Amino acid sequence: MLWISNLQATGSTLKRKSPGRPRTVRTPENVKAVRAPIQQSPKRSARKHAMALGISSRSLRRILHADLNLHPYKMMLAQELSERDHANRRAISVEIVEQILLQLFF
Repeated sequence: MLWISNLQATGSTLKRKSPGRPRTVRTPENVKAVRAPIQQSPKRSARKHAMALGISSRSLRRILHADLNLHPYKMMLAQELSERDHANRRAISVEIVEQILLQLFF
């Protein structure tokens, strides 16, 4: 059995870590190479940083997320809601609920 061969080989019954595929992009050198330009120009898109560094966009995002604990996102502008907007939303939602109840019972 597997655990017996592990015990004889390593002295432990724990499963040995499989060798797996070695890291090719998320190396300490690439993490350093990504950190510097991100700190210099944080508003620049992740895609543009990836093109400048010569690595794939997905690899750059993986480095940002896993190694640098950064979460890239695109800024989106939205309109600010006023007090009147909240009142309108509440009135419309009450109206919708009333219509649903009318359809259920009549």
